[in-house]
Amino acid sequence: MQQLPEDIRGVFAYLAEAFVPFGKYEAEAIARALIEDGLQLPNARSPKPFPFELWPRLLQMQEEVLQGRPVAYVCGKTWFYGLPIRCDERALIPRPETEEMVNAILEDFPQQAFPDLKVLDIGTGTGCIALALKSQRPDWEITAVDVSKAALALARENANALNLSINFVQDDLLRPDFLSEQGAFDLIVSNPPYIPPS
Repeated sequence: MQQLPEDIRGVFAYLAEAFVPFGKYEAEAIARALIEDGLQLPNARSPKPFPFELWPRLLQMQEEVLQGRPVAYVCGKTWFYGLPIRCDERALIPRPETEEMVNAILEDFPQQAFPDLKVLDIGTGTGCIALALKSQRPDWEITAVDVSKAALALARENANALNLSINFVQDDLLRPDFLSEQGAFDLIVSNPPYIPPS
């Protein structure tokens, strides 16, 4: 049986080797995510001793990744626009490309010219877009809507963890009275899932 490494950087090397089939850089990114996000250890390349009691959890996470479960779900967390976002199967994992949309909105609506916009985020999922906007534009009034009660619960958890105030609404934007009941908005944003119908 292979001897397990005793320090954190040794664990990082062990995991990176286990994930080599994903490619070298992806393997290192996965190893870092499992150690730092999944186990909440501050530095994946630290020479400090690896807490022995974390091995069962780490080996379980390793197996889940090798079985194809997304790393963000395994860790229960991802990063979006510099914010830690809780992630699980209640919503899709935020994509890095979505940060480009947030950047475009912030560039097109600078704080001084648009200090108090009313924004509607349709299909909020984890709440990442609404939360990123609110973190950068605290005076904006942001309403985040999703048809999924479970996704909204996750978005609320993220808002609470980040101490950001968002108005969450469970509703269906295809319902005829949806917009008339919600009122007027200055900006409507959405990044709906790209899931094939089958």
